[in-house]
Amino acid sequence: MHDLPRLAFAFAIAAACGFAQAKVVTKSIAYEQGGQKLEGYLAYDDAKSGARPGVLVVPEWWGLNDYVKSRARQLAEMGYAAFAADMYGDAKVTRDPKQAQEWSSAVGNGGLMAPRSKAALEVLKEQPQTDKSKLAAIGFCFGGSTVLQLAYSGEPLAATVTFHGGLMAPKEEQLSQIKSPILILHGAEDGFVKPETMDQVRTSLDKAKVDWYMVTYANAVHASLESRRQQLQDPRHRLQREGGAPLLGRDAGLLQGAVQALEVGGFPRLTGELEDMQAGVGAVHDVDVAAARPRPRCWSGSRPCTAPCVT
Repeated sequence: MHDLPRLAFAFAIAAACGFAQAKVVTKSIAYEQGGQKLEGYLAYDDAKSGARPGVLVVPEWWGLNDYVKSRARQLAEMGYAAFAADMYGDAKVTRDPKQAQEWSSAVGNGGLMAPRSKAALEVLKEQPQTDKSKLAAIGFCFGGSTVLQLAYSGEPLAATVTFHGGLMAPKEEQLSQIKSPILILHGAEDGFVKPETMDQVRTSLDKAKVDWYMVTYANAVHASLESRRQQLQDPRHRLQREGGAPLLGRDAGLLQGAVQALEVGGFPRLTGELEDMQAGVGAVHDVDVAAARPRPRCWSGSRPCTAPCVT
């Protein structure tokens, strides 16, 4: 747990000195799942030698678009092998919410979230750049729901991270299967997830004795990570509420903190001490814990953290 501040410092030095030398290689990779032809997107730094931790990236309901590809490249610059999954087939993309709803519902209602993301994970494992012993899965919105289902299916990941995902509690029969630590990054004003659902998730993960960690960002709405959401009319998607402060901070640091469990073997547990708070929160969202506005409300297990985290 106390290694996280040092890791964050090392990342800052690497960001200042090494990222400019990175040579990110990207390529599309064809694969199949259940007879469906799929085409994912691999990114890695060719200037880095040897195998490195691998991160599966699952997109929002829009499909394998430029946004999720940019996240894969960003992770590659950080030193990971990243593979963005195709959840719909033929790398389909849409900007139409009705079409996105149709596609994502077909995957979700068809029980395809776990098997289809697992197929993408297998592709990531096959890459010579990937250290198969250090694998994580992250997802945004629909992708966040997907990586939860992957974890609930028993995939032994080093980290599972959901960014503003549609949350759901594991089913009773899934409780004994979960092997991955889970990090949930969520907006307190996200109208797509009901408070009772949040309670069900916390209760179920505690019952399953999962190593889980949650950060709830005050005043943050759905999809707060994406500045392009400012262009949408739905007020639930605004990055910044009228008269409010900017919400989620520098998202490169958020990504880095989210996958640091690959390096240290799990998420930190808060003890209430300032050093633990800095390790558990500062490294996760890359802001000054003492000066951050708004500050997150967070839990480690079912216990909410205390004042340095919330004012």
